[in-house]
This record gives sequence, C-alpha cells and structure tokens, in this order.
Amino acid sequence: MIMGVVSINSISTTGKIAKFMNTEAEEAKVGLDEVHVLPSPGAPSSPAQTPPPPSPPSPSTSPKPPPAPPSASGSGNSDVVKGYGQYIEEVEALLDTPDILFSKTASGMFRGGYNEETIANIKAIRELHETYPEDRPKACAFMLAYPTWCGDACVRGNKHEQSWNVMHNMAALEHQMWKSPNIDFHYPVVIYHEDYTDAQKRAVESASPNTKVFWFQIAFGAVALPEYISREDIDREIAPNHEPSAENPKGNIEVPHSRGKFHGFGYRCMCRFFGGLIFHSPLVREFDYYWRLDGGDSRLRWAEPVYDLFKDLKTKNLLYGFPNIKKTNESPLFDQTLAKFEPKAQGASKLMSRFFTNGKYNGYYYYNNFEVVHVPTFHSKHHWEIFATCDRSGAFFFGPDKQNGLGDADFRSGVLGYLEEMSPQKIHEYSDIGYNHPISWNDDYLPKWIGDFKWEGPWVVDYY
Repeated sequence: MIMGVVSINSISTTGKIAKFMNTEAEEAKVGLDEVHVLPSPGAPSSPAQTPPPPSPPSPSTSPKPPPAPPSASGSGNSDVVKGYGQYIEEVEALLDTPDILFSKTASGMFRGGYNEETIANIKAIRELHETYPEDRPKACAFMLAYPTWCGDACVRGNKHEQSWNVMHNMAALEHQMWKSPNIDFHYPVVIYHEDYTDAQKRAVESASPNTKVFWFQIAFGAVALPEYISREDIDREIAPNHEPSAENPKGNIEVPHSRGKFHGFGYRCMCRFFGGLIFHSPLVREFDYYWRLDGGDSRLRWAEPVYDLFKDLKTKNLLYGFPNIKKTNESPLFDQTLAKFEPKAQGASKLMSRFFTNGKYNGYYYYNNFEVVHVPTFHSKHHWEIFATCDRSGAFFFGPDKQNGLGDADFRSGVLGYLEEMSPQKIHEYSDIGYNHPISWNDDYLPKWIGDFKWEGPWVVDYY
C-alpha cells in the first residue's frame, strides 16, 4: 500500500473551505483585498497590497511532453483567485505566527501551496505526531524538487528529468535507512515541488511504499520576487545567466539558468528559502527536526553502521548537524547585516572563529546540502529578524560581482553565533555519513560503492 498524501476526504475542514465551494458572492466576501499582510520586522506598519497568486501549472498526466510554465500573472482560474483569501484564513488558523508566512518577505513563494491539500497535510502531520511515543523525534526527511515543466531547460542535458532522481533517492532512503535494523521507524518525507504531476508523485511514493510523503507546491519564478527587490536590478544582474525568450529578451528567469553560466534567479530564491523561509513554511514548521537531502545531484551512500540521526540529535541535545566545511565567497551585504546584531550564543567567539576574520565573514561554511536541523531554534523571532534584515539588503540576490549572491550555507554558518540557544557543543559534524554532492544527475544509485553492505530486494525500478 502506498502511503502518500493524505486525502482531504478523510479529514474534516471548517466552514471556510465549504464556503469556498459555494457561490461567487460568498467567495468574494473573503478575497484578496482582505488577506492579512503583516510586515516583517523593520517594515512599515501598514499592510501592503498583495498581488494575486500565480496560476497553477497545467500538467499533463505524464512527465513528457512538459506542461506549460506556472504563470506569475495571476490571470488563471478565477475561482482560485477569489478563494485564495479563504485558504489563507484557514491555513492561518492552524499556524502560530502567520505574520511571517504572509509578510512581504515570503511574497508569492508559497502561494501555490495554500490549498486544501496543505490544510489536510498539516492536520495529518499533527495527528501522526499524536501517535508517537515520547522518545520518538517529530522529524522528517526533506527534499526540494527541481522543476520539470520546462523541457530541455529542466533536463539540462541529463538522461532524465529530476522526478526520476527524486524517486531513486526515495528508494535509497528506504533501503539504506528505514530498513536498517538500527532504525525502528519510517520517518515521513516532505517534498516541496514546483510542478509535479500526479503520475510523478505516484512514482516517487512507490519507491518507498511504507513512507508517508507530504507534498507542498512552491514557486521560484518571478512571482517569488519580494517587492523590496528591484526587478530592473534582477534583469540587469541575474537574467543574463538565463536563456533569452521572446517575452524576456534579457533572460528568462522562469527557467533554470543556462549550463555554464553562474547561479540564476531560481537558485538565489532557493538560497533565500533555505536561509530562513523554510522554517516558517506550512509543513516543515510542524516538525522539530528535518534532514535535508537534495533531489538530483546528490547520493546517499551510507554503509553500516547506520543509526537514527534524529534520535542522535535529540538524545545529545544537538541543534545542528553537518558533514564538512568548505569555502566560498565573502559578502559585504551580509557583513552589513550582522553589524546590526550582537552575537548571543554561548561560546560565540569559539563558534564564530572559523567563519569570521577581523569581524568579517570569510567565506567558510558548513556544507548544508546535507544538514540535520532543530527547527524551533531557527523558527525564533531573533533568527527571523536577522534573516529579514539580510534579505532586505539584497544579499541573497547580489554579491560583489554578478556570479553569486549569498548562499544559504553561508547565511546558516554565519548566523549561528548570533542565536542564544546555540553553543559549540550543540553542533556536530556527521563525518561518518556517506553523502555526496554535487555529482552527475546520471550517476547510478546501485550499491556497488558500499562494499559488503547489502539489502535484499530491488534497489530501483524504472517507472518511465
């Protein structure tokens, strides 16, 4: 039996959703003009005008041919537009700090996921957690899925579009982790995606049939651009990293950046997301821990002894886990942000010594394509204030040159010393875990690289 997204039919909803299904007059009562748009720290106190949500993608039932791109114009189905305010009210009733979700900072990144499926998933996650014994961490594996709708621009010269890779990562997770005799529970998997079809979702879920999978739609196109970042600056500095189109002659930021070019718009939106927005997104915020796994250019290659990462964090009272440390670029805008705050961590000087030279961020970072995170620590008001200040500076989009903005790993590493909950003793290097990134999308998932480590049963199945 495939344990996939929980059906809305099995979970009761309030009258707000029922009202959404009624007449246009009823729908108009709670529309876009009534959406609560509360400012982020430091923003003006008056609510901002909220642009309409993007039209949903129009996927076909199979991955090829690709569906049309998600629209950023908000000119799609009128029922979706009219009912959006009601969905916000319904989701807002389930969350503890809705001002963060609906602030100008989040912009349109999450709007595709404000729907009945998300409401059902929030309730299902909470019901699942109620069944846990006291010693079981409320944890999930998390994957951010690469878009698939844009044909060659999404395949990028590889053998498959990335839902194939996500499916095989699920199979690796099943056979290398959840079936280990040292792990007694299939933790749920949360997958944020831009455009997966029902067929793609079913294939992913089939790769680990005993795992609950919760889906949420996210957007990294132009609709995700916050209003305080200039589109003209994006077109000048970042769009040339993308292939031009008739509608976007400077470069089409709706599709991934061109191979051989530097990081594009979607990548930099991803850095914003992992830097701070993930902790306030509707599904991840329901967990105490998440373990990040990348969907395409990463491989889980962990031989015995396998152990439960989440229990390890909880038992040892750890707040952050990483595999190694690497080096990237400096960021003057990040330095300007941090200058406005005081380090609050216990042992902050020791914690920050690797990442700062003469008071400036030096480019070293915890490599976070694999990371295990205590969500409440990064869900705090203080962390949000630092993130929002950094985001408004433009640091995630713009660097000293046009090549790169501030990465999410850079932000994560630099900010740890500023969190009062943090200390060097609460951060752990998981150097014993076999996880490789980046590697070719086409690299295999077979167990030939793990020596005598073997599992019975099939490793992978070609669903396409």
